[in-house]
Amino acid sequence: MDPERYTAREEAAQWLAKLDRGLRQGEGLKLRQWLQQSAHRTAIVEVARQRAAPDVMALLTELFPISLQSVAQESPRGATGILVAVGAAACVLILGIWAFNSQRFSQFAPVGSAFHDSHGAVHPPMTRGIFATDVGQQREIKLPDGSTMMLNTASNVTVTYSLREREIFLSRGEASFNVAHDADRPFLVRAGHHHRLQAVGTRFDVRVLTPDIVELIVTEGQVTVLYTPREGPDTPAFLRLSGNMTSDDTTIDALEMAQVEPGLHFVHKVKATDIEDALAWQRGRIVFKGERLEDALAEVDRYTNTRFVLLDDRLRDLRVAGDFSTGHIDDFVDSLRQNYQIAAVRVPGGRIVLRPQPGST
Repeated sequence: MDPERYTAREEAAQWLAKLDRGLRQGEGLKLRQWLQQSAHRTAIVEVARQRAAPDVMALLTELFPISLQSVAQESPRGATGILVAVGAAACVLILGIWAFNSQRFSQFAPVGSAFHDSHGAVHPPMTRGIFATDVGQQREIKLPDGSTMMLNTASNVTVTYSLREREIFLSRGEASFNVAHDADRPFLVRAGHHHRLQAVGTRFDVRVLTPDIVELIVTEGQVTVLYTPREGPDTPAFLRLSGNMTSDDTTIDALEMAQVEPGLHFVHKVKATDIEDALAWQRGRIVFKGERLEDALAEVDRYTNTRFVLLDDRLRDLRVAGDFSTGHIDDFVDSLRQNYQIAAVRVPGGRIVLRPQPGST
């Protein structure tokens, strides 16, 4: 055997072994550089056909619906494009073969273009998926590592899994996460325009209130809120919040809720029952326990295209309570009529006008 071909095959066997056990820091870049030579791409195809573990072979077949044996028998010119593709497959492989299977390919797709992670490193993404929910819809998604993500109404999320990180970008809406533990790959959630939340293995909920303000509820484990500097001048109103200012990362523990703004963290303890009520949307419910009617209406508005109009300002601070379906507002409207003496009239344009019933105070 030609000495160069022998050396290439030996190196290919070493790379396949590393792929099988999972590449370590720095090895991904070296593999990409090694695969730039056509002889190396040919070698890894030949060796993979003979020695690769079944899961590696299955992945290559899943990514490229061709026979490795037929690749080896192609003419050099005809094989070039396929071997380049196999080289690209190996670049995808560096991010971990465990994340691919036929079921997950229906939701996630391998992506070949490079991206920058939070450490400033550049490497190819492994998989990416984009998910959204309509108004009133909830949706549960199984992520490639066994984590789960549940989206609330009118939410939009981009999922990108890479060599170093599992990254979620929640541009709008709300999502709950049950994160599989992986100490070597933090679970990073970017929310709104500014905020980054990092976990390893935990359960938490993130809601984008505005592009600048995010609400975080931690049910199990810990979540680190990575520091986001505030832009703009320090106004008197901002300076009055000196007790909530931060210049460093903040760890939020289980049974804590945080409202996060650039340069500000508002953190407080919450009861398990209060968390259950706050996350009742996961079972299709909304729970009110003495909220102002104006605030309750804003919450109900999230789940319907119907809009409420208050004709009497005295109703704004009325306290309401109850357990209602997110998908049907009739029960909520009936409760306002029966329990709070509020008249509700539907008008054109998808609106419900609320006013005190005649004779009520």
